[in-house]
Amino acid sequence: RGAEIGVDVPFWEQRGGAGLSLFQTRTRHVNSRFIRIGGSLFSVQGVIDQPTSKARGVESWLRLDLRDDLGLELDYTYTRSRLNFDFLGIGSEATMDIPRHRADAALRYSPWDGFEASFAWRYVGARRQLRLVGFRSDSPGVDPRVALAFSDTEVATQGAYATFDLALRWKLGSGLTLFARIENLFDRNYNDPTTTDSPGRAGYVGLQLDR
Repeated sequence: RGAEIGVDVPFWEQRGGAGLSLFQTRTRHVNSRFIRIGGSLFSVQGVIDQPTSKARGVESWLRLDLRDDLGLELDYTYTRSRLNFDFLGIGSEATMDIPRHRADAALRYSPWDGFEASFAWRYVGARRQLRLVGFRSDSPGVDPRVALAFSDTEVATQGAYATFDLALRWKLGSGLTLFARIENLFDRNYNDPTTTDSPGRAGYVGLQLDR
């Protein structure tokens, strides 16, 4: 469940607009995952049971028509998130793999009717990811060797990155539109989510028919 409240205010004779929104979400039973930790000497395994996620933050945006043929869009989101879970009867808490800072900017240019070019920038801030589950040596039912070996929770940081996209749209008439775009223009190497490889640079060309 979640809640969001915000305001959007036009200005400059409707050529611009700015807004601010506060949001909060809470999700129960996000996922149950079976994991195994350990090496050749000993190991411990079990299910991360009924994790609950919480996230809250603020989003702000700005829209400007600088000229009849030139527009600018800016968006920034700040998010705080937590993940609470139970593993082998031991409660724990971790930071979710969600960036605190995220920003988008897009510049649109329409030199003539029916044609539009856009250049977009996206920034994704650093994220922290839980690597190991921490155990307390005084917890009942936990092997002391495991408790000693995994007494601390290791958190890895995924670095921030930025990507750029370029897109073109040209209305040819009779409901037909020619489009082309390049995603990740400068072939930025990143992982999002961290379990996958970055898609790299990609290009698309096509025709869209509207009836």
